[in-house]
Amino acid sequence: MNPQSILRRALGAFIVLLAACGTAGAATTASSPGALVFTQGTYSVNQGTATVTVVVDRIKGSKGAISVAYTTVNGAALQGTEYTKKTGTLSWAAGGTASKSIKVKLSSATPFSGTKGFFVELYHATGGAALGSPYTTKVMITGAKSTTGSPGSVAFSSATYSVPENGGSAAISLQRTGGSSGAVSVRYATSNGTATAGTNYTAASGTVSWANGDVATKTFSVAVSDAAPFTGSKTFSVSLSGPTASAALVAPKSATVTITGSQAPAGTVALSSASYTVPQSSGSAVVSVARTDGSSGPASVNYATANGSAVAGTDYTAASGTLNWASGDTSAKAFSVPVSSAKPFTGMKSFGVNLSGAVDSTLGNPAAGTVAIAGSGSQSTSCAQNSNSYATSNDWGYAVYGNYVVNNNNWGGTPGQKFWANSADCWGVTTTSTVDGGSPGSYPNVTRGWSSNGGVMEQLSDAGSSDWTTKSGMGISVTALTQATAHWAFSAPTGTTRWMGLMDIYFHKTNSPDYTQFPPYTDLMVDQALQDQVFDGTTFYSATALQDHATTVTLGGVKFVIYVDDSSEDSFHNGGHTIHLFELPTAFSSNNANPVWGSMDSRIDVKAIIDYLRQSNPVDDAGKPLLNASGKAITSPLITDDLYLNAVNAGWEILTGTPFTNTSFCLAMQNEPACP
Repeated sequence: MNPQSILRRALGAFIVLLAACGTAGAATTASSPGALVFTQGTYSVNQGTATVTVVVDRIKGSKGAISVAYTTVNGAALQGTEYTKKTGTLSWAAGGTASKSIKVKLSSATPFSGTKGFFVELYHATGGAALGSPYTTKVMITGAKSTTGSPGSVAFSSATYSVPENGGSAAISLQRTGGSSGAVSVRYATSNGTATAGTNYTAASGTVSWANGDVATKTFSVAVSDAAPFTGSKTFSVSLSGPTASAALVAPKSATVTITGSQAPAGTVALSSASYTVPQSSGSAVVSVARTDGSSGPASVNYATANGSAVAGTDYTAASGTLNWASGDTSAKAFSVPVSSAKPFTGMKSFGVNLSGAVDSTLGNPAAGTVAIAGSGSQSTSCAQNSNSYATSNDWGYAVYGNYVVNNNNWGGTPGQKFWANSADCWGVTTTSTVDGGSPGSYPNVTRGWSSNGGVMEQLSDAGSSDWTTKSGMGISVTALTQATAHWAFSAPTGTTRWMGLMDIYFHKTNSPDYTQFPPYTDLMVDQALQDQVFDGTTFYSATALQDHATTVTLGGVKFVIYVDDSSEDSFHNGGHTIHLFELPTAFSSNNANPVWGSMDSRIDVKAIIDYLRQSNPVDDAGKPLLNASGKAITSPLITDDLYLNAVNAGWEILTGTPFTNTSFCLAMQNEPACP
């Protein structure tokens, strides 16, 4: 009943009470305006009747003119469907006591079975008249639709039920509606979901029956067990089938029963850190695993190492095993991986550590990490130009060595530049220029895979074909990549000269792009500056990075400053992102006017970089969302699964006259042996 109706009834009752108090013990006289009441509290009609007439009397007085308002109010019968809404006012003149009638139209346009009712109410009496009892009458309509001969329909009373694990049993109810002719029955049966019969509940099946004329709700029970306590919730299903006597099955025909576990959480196991770093001379790397967010019951997890640029049997000893926790134990567990210094190397090498097979606990994040080994060896200086070296002063000179091409790429025509190479692992450049105008004038580099010089790439293709990408061992889908580890070393100049070391990673949406598809026409470029002068905010790249929400990430054991261009920035690309990764310098002075650089030897896990950038919602070393240059959080992968890795190259942009010597570059792909 609506709130207005309730209020009117309450006011009516109050008026009746006042009238009773004022006239208690007195006979009805012409000196009282009287009270207004329905002659009946209930009227009954059949649905086929055109109208129903209800009668209102004036009793206990006839003094003065009075009136009363009336309205119809929905019950199970609805206005517009079973009847037509009626409102109005009834009036009596002074001395008048004749009965007044209210006629309400009924409808049989929508036949129904059983009975439905609506109300007619009196309210707002005037002239001092009171509302007597009853001032509300109910009209009951007997439906025109017969259920005689219909067996009705059967369904679950609800599509969902729940029970605690220690609740003993779940009560499941069925209902019969729309008819009751004859005896009917229906079969039920349970089936597993995440809850398992025999462990979490007892499988049940059977038959539920109704006698002729019976429409009562029927209930059956399914036993649940807490013999194997669990956390969270588990579910099983119950379904109906095989109704008899032409009874119909209607929705819901199946129901889900949720069992709420009674056990405290067992917790989550994960690596304490995603990255570890140890010196080659340390003898071993200790990797820690933490158990958090619960400690109920025993728990265990398996661990194993995996090769990266560091190789088992040479740089470390492969390790695998199981870590165990007792119930209530939340202490960190650790395993040790022996590290070898039998073959000293320079720079960094890394291997992976992975967790798997968590038992009675949840495998958390990070479940995989890297251990970086800082080499104890010194860089060889045996590489030097000699009479057998390839040499050129041509602006675009190159030499091919297996899968690699070394390029002069003196696009700005830096005066006096000479390029030489003994192999892909031994090359350098000299120049007689002292300044080239303050902007990069050349990019001598070594490339594996795609290059900006089409003439070079023809050297790596079979005659009459353009298979240079796959011929160089590149053109690999990022989803199929298993290894891509680079080793780059060189002897850098010291003093006041300016230069920048670059390693660029190129991607396309095809593994055979045309040679003209070079920057700025790649689909994606990771512009990875390994050594960018002094990273103090005063040089172009470092100032841009700090302005564009740069942060730090550790990938494959190497810490980088990272920032991501907005798509509107066309400096280094056209239609895609450029991602900048700056390896933090390891040898420089704090005096920006006189930076001091020495030898550089770096090992970069390119696959780790790609895997990081394939994530949705990547975070930095502090666990904060990675932002683009506009400060907006990156929520979708920067490297998408439709891209191919088509090239990696390394070189330097020379800002002033700069000699470089003893440069080497190697890229180990897929199942290739690790770089020296």
